[in-house]
Amino acid sequence: MTPETLSRALQIVREHGLVLRGRKVILNDRAKVQEFCKPSPLRDGGEANLYVRAW
Repeated sequence: MTPETLSRALQIVREHGLVLRGRKVILNDRAKVQEFCKPSPLRDGGEANLYVRAW
């Protein structure tokens, strides 16, 4: 992973309530984190609902 990609990824999680400080993860907004991390029907097993199969 390039430093630029890591920086962008950290910015995304920061916008959703998580801050990384060294080896620590600081949870600033639990509700935002839960919303961000909830299962997505398109990403987490939703293929059956779309009648699409991945083999």
